[in-house]
Amino acid sequence: MDTRVMLEADYLIFNKVVEIENMKKIIFILSVLVTSLLYADFVMFEDNFAKPWTAMGKKCTVSAKGNIMKVSGDGWASSRRLRIFSAGGSSLAGTKLRMSVEARGSGKARIGVVDYTPKHRYYWGKDVQLGSEFKKIVFETTLTREVGLGGGVAAIRINGDGEFRNMELVNIIDTSYKISAEPAYQYCSGKPEPVKFTLLKDGTPADSSRLVIKGNEAYDPVSGAAAKAWVENGDPARFDAAAKKIKLDKKLNILYLGDSLTHFNFGHNHADRVKYFLNKYNPGKVELFNYAIRGDEVATLVKRLQGNAKGEFKHRFHDFYKNKYDVAFIFLGQNDTKTSSRNNYKFPVIKPARQKIAQSDLMKILRKHGVKRIIFISSVSANEEICGKYAAQAKAAGRSHSYFGIPAFMEEYNRVTQELCKNNGMEYIDIYTTMKARPDKASLLLGDGVHLSGKGHDFVALETLKYLAAHQK
Repeated sequence: MDTRVMLEADYLIFNKVVEIENMKKIIFILSVLVTSLLYADFVMFEDNFAKPWTAMGKKCTVSAKGNIMKVSGDGWASSRRLRIFSAGGSSLAGTKLRMSVEARGSGKARIGVVDYTPKHRYYWGKDVQLGSEFKKIVFETTLTREVGLGGGVAAIRINGDGEFRNMELVNIIDTSYKISAEPAYQYCSGKPEPVKFTLLKDGTPADSSRLVIKGNEAYDPVSGAAAKAWVENGDPARFDAAAKKIKLDKKLNILYLGDSLTHFNFGHNHADRVKYFLNKYNPGKVELFNYAIRGDEVATLVKRLQGNAKGEFKHRFHDFYKNKYDVAFIFLGQNDTKTSSRNNYKFPVIKPARQKIAQSDLMKILRKHGVKRIIFISSVSANEEICGKYAAQAKAAGRSHSYFGIPAFMEEYNRVTQELCKNNGMEYIDIYTTMKARPDKASLLLGDGVHLSGKGHDFVALETLKYLAAHQK
C-alpha cells in the first residue's frame, strides 16, 4: 500500500478510536499504526505529466496538457529523466519494483522498466486493452542486475493511441528487514576479507539461508532487501598513518551532505573510505549516512531539509529525520559556483549573497536537529583548462551551457563558507588550496574536469582523516 494512503487511513482510524474510552482498543490500534509504517513501500519516482516524455519511434507523437500525457501512433514514450535508485546511488539486483499509471484510449498499452546500461535490458508488463475511462495499469518486476546513476529509465510503451496520468514507481520493500554486509567496504592492497551477509529483521538476525548471494551482492526475494559489498585496491598505509591517531570513546553517526562528488560512486567513495579507516582503529563505532545528491547546491539542499524537494530525487530524504547525527560533513560548491552562457559568465548562478543566506539556513537546520559537530569542506579545485575547453566548444556550437570551475567564483564561495564557520562556531577543512597546488591535480579528477577520480576520492578522504586526527573532540 502507498505510504501516503496508509498515513491517511491510519489517521482516520486513530481519530475514530480516540472517541472510544476503552484504553485497550486505543493501544491496539496505535500498535497497528506503528507496525504498518514499517511495511511502507519507498516511492522512487512519480510524474503527473506536466511535461511530456520523449516520443520513441518514427510514427509516434507525445504531448501533455492538464497533467495528462497523450501518445499517438505506433511507438512509445520514454523518460530519460528517471534514474532508478533506492536510497543511494543505485538499485541492486533483487530490487523489487512496482510501476503504475492510469490510462485510457482505443489501443493497447504496456508499461515497463528499461535498463540502458551497459546493454539494454527490458522488463515489460503484458499488453492491456484500454477503454474510454481511466483505469490503473500495474506492473511488478525484480531487477536481475544492478542499475546505477548512469542508467535505468522507466518507460511506457504504447501499441495504439492513449492518454496517461499519475505515473508512479515504487521500491517494494519490507523495511523491517535489512541485509548486513560485513565488511561492506574494504580498502586493501592484498586479498580482501570474505564478506558475510546476514539477514536482519528489526535488527535481529533472521533466516539468512533464504538470501540469494552472487559474489559480493545479496538480496532477499521475500522482503526485497538488497546489499552490496565493495573492495577498493590500493595502499592503505597513508590512511592508516592518520586514522590510527584518532581515538573514539563512543559510537558516532556521521552524516554526509553534498553533491555528485559524494553521490557518485555511492558505497565506495571518499565518505566510505573515511568510515572504513575510522572503524579499522575504532571497531564498530562509526555509522555512515550519506544523503548527497548530484546536482545539489546549498539552496536546494535546504529545500530538501525543509520538505520542499522536487525532481527525480525528491524522496531521497524520506527518512532523514529518523536518525540522529553526531558529526556532519557538508561538501558542496561545484553547482553553486558554476556560471552560465546566459549571463555571459559574469557571475555564478548562485550569487555570494544568496550562498551566504543558504549556508546560514543550513547551519540553523542542522543545529536545530541536534547535530553536535558540523564540518564544512571547501570545494575542490577543478581542472579549469578542461572546463574552459568544454564551455568554448558549447559556445562555438551555439548551445546554452554551464561553465564549471572558474577559480574566482570557487574561491569566493570558499571565503564565504569559511567566514560563516568562523562566526558560527563551526569547522572548515580547506582542501581547495592543497589540491590547487598539487602538480598531479588533473589525476584527481575525471575527464570532465569536475568529478573525482579514484585518486580524487583518496585525496578527499585522506585530508578528512588528517583533519580529524589533528582536531579530536
